[in-house]
Amino acid sequence: AVTVAFYAGNASFYFVLALYLQDGLGLSPLQGGGAFTMLALGFFATSLAAPRIAARLGRSSIAYGAMLLAAGHWLQLANTLLPWQAQGTGLITVMLILLVVEGAGIGMVMAPLASTVLAGTAQHHAGVAAGVLATVQQVGNSVGVALVGNLFYARLEGAGTAHGYGSAFAWCLGCLLGLALLVT
Repeated sequence: AVTVAFYAGNASFYFVLALYLQDGLGLSPLQGGGAFTMLALGFFATSLAAPRIAARLGRSSIAYGAMLLAAGHWLQLANTLLPWQAQGTGLITVMLILLVVEGAGIGMVMAPLASTVLAGTAQHHAGVAAGVLATVQQVGNSVGVALVGNLFYARLEGAGTAHGYGSAFAWCLGCLLGLALLVT
């Protein structure tokens, strides 16, 4: 359940973020892809530190990472809905900073999640368990993108662009809060 919640929220976040950067802010695909490098910077930093963080915090490091990622999503949602974003003043700068925070949260969750899930597996079941984990990750990705895609486009048609992005970012936030509750 934890793995599905994380991957459903994470994959759908990537989907909505790519749409928002290109369709919402008018960035080119190259510029939008460049914004994802900020996410990678935060992910890289905490992925390297994940073993030390997990050793210090134990299993709760996943919950802390989910809460950090959720805080980044919440601030990202607030940033997209603020009135100042209509003028474009600072929106992208704030967004890029928040992407580093969100990447850090992803690194704190993703790196220790697989080892935590597989930790109690008997050695002779390790291959099967890893296969099941990979399948659950893909199911979470697929379900998350399908659900948020439907939510996004339904809200987009009914109430406009801001509501579409707001609803989609809120879905991602909900998945992460569910993850934090499941881990604790």
